[in-house]
Amino acid sequence: MAATDTHEFASGGLNGPFQNAAAVSPHDDNDLTNVSAAIQVGGNAGNIVMITQGGSTVTLAFAAGQIMPIRATRIKATSTTATGIVTLW
Repeated sequence: MAATDTHEFASGGLNGPFQNAAAVSPHDDNDLTNVSAAIQVGGNAGNIVMITQGGSTVTLAFAAGQIMPIRATRIKATSTTATGIVTLW
């Protein structure tokens, strides 16, 4: 199932404040319920492998507590080492 983009028609609303947050269970095949506006690592620092809204698969390094503005549709389990991942939108 494709992720729902709640910002599709928004103007200027992608920089927060965010209205929703959800803990992420990384999965190689399942999309997020909603396209993220940002991702936070609330646990241990590490890498997050994700698929961006544009369809690119990227690996980004996150520090513990870091919030990064990025539009992602999936957080992959394989090679993701960060913990306590939260998607914000």
